Amino acid sequence: MQKRFRIKLEQGSEHTTRSEVMKRNQEIFYRCYRSLEGTSTLPETFNAQYGLFRILLTTFILLGVAALIRLTEAFASARRFDLTAASLFAFSFVAGLISYWRVTKRAEDFARSVYDLFLAQSAKDAAPVQSSLRSVPKDKV
Repeated sequence: MQKRFRIKLEQGSEHTTRSEVMKRNQEIFYRCYRSLEGTSTLPETFNAQYGLFRILLTTFILLGVAALIRLTEAFASARRFDLTAASLFAFSFVAGLISYWRVTKRAEDFARSVYDLFLAQSAKDAAPVQSSLRSVPKDKV
């Protein structure tokens, strides 16, 4: 990190707050991510899946809230249980939990893929350059 980005990595001290540490970590991650642009589509794939599951999570939350409002209104006005609204709420709740789990998993996968690509690129940059012209022993010619 120090060689590649010319930044000083400091060890944690008692004078830094959690928000300062998180801000610094975000800056380092952003630099790693930007240095890898164009080397692989894997991080973009995980990022797209993350966006999809966030949209699904939002949709299921809104459906769940609408179903809960309908269920509450049916019970308050006519003292009856709306089975359709209860089923929609249960479905939305389960689907929302699944979507939330997938959002967190895809966020971790995205960060891990950036980290792995960064390490692979750093190892590749640190490897000695090998000549494509090798000497052939005279007895093999």
